[in-house]
Amino acid sequence: MKKIVLLSDIHGHREVLSRIDALYPAADYYLHCGDSLMDADDLRPFASVKGNCDRADFPLYRELEIEGHKIFMCHGHTLGNADLNAMSNAAKAKGCDLVFFGHLHLFIDETVNGVRLINPGSAASNHDGSRPCFAYIEITQDVVNVKRIDL
Repeated sequence: MKKIVLLSDIHGHREVLSRIDALYPAADYYLHCGDSLMDADDLRPFASVKGNCDRADFPLYRELEIEGHKIFMCHGHTLGNADLNAMSNAAKAKGCDLVFFGHLHLFIDETVNGVRLINPGSAASNHDGSRPCFAYIEITQDVVNVKRIDL
């Protein structure tokens, strides 16, 4: 089993990183889905994609393979403004069964066209008025367990 801390849209709120590190200091992967407003050094240990507000030189997309799952990671703004169908189609075209994305400032865990899409929400402020949050994921070949963690 691998453990993933999935974060997005912190918009410069650096204190979030230390709070998350205190909660989950031993994850296998730390991933950020864009709009950190930080450079790679300040965002460590998170690997990030570029969001629409980022100036740092992050890639627009990443592909990862974890425990037999192929993961397409993006911010979402370049795929129909985080349209779930557009992202699931992009993932399928690359042979991915999971999408990690941000941009919407909403916690989402939904399956569209056979692809599971996970948005950890915003660790700064969610657009639905709910508490800032991120996702903690435990992943095996057979199971992808996603838990919303409110800050």
